[in-house]
Amino acid sequence: MNLKRFRGETVREALERARGELGPDALVLSTQLVPPSRWRGFVGGREVEVNAAIDREVSEPRPAPQEVRQPESQAVGSLAARLEAAGFAAAVAREVKPAHLASMLLGLLGDARTESAA
Repeated sequence: MNLKRFRGETVREALERARGELGPDALVLSTQLVPPSRWRGFVGGREVEVNAAIDREVSEPRPAPQEVRQPESQAVGSLAARLEAAGFAAAVAREVKPAHLASMLLGLLGDARTESAA
């Protein structure tokens, strides 16, 4: 939303300024009496302030990002490096394959759910 403030001596004048700049579909959010910023503010004058908004034109949606898939050898190497960094032995970390790890984790999650339900 594009939000703007417009001032005028009367409500009609402030609304005309809002519609002139934002168009006829402008949504008036609030109106209030405010002291003017010029010398009239010192002598007790008042102005009307209108807060109006309009929906901005939205650009075309961006295409969804394409998932960059690593070759399986790189994925296994990356997984092995992360497992080694986590403290697993290098030989064990290199033997684990991503698909095997995923099925193993799903099995562990299933076991944990059945234990907590019991």
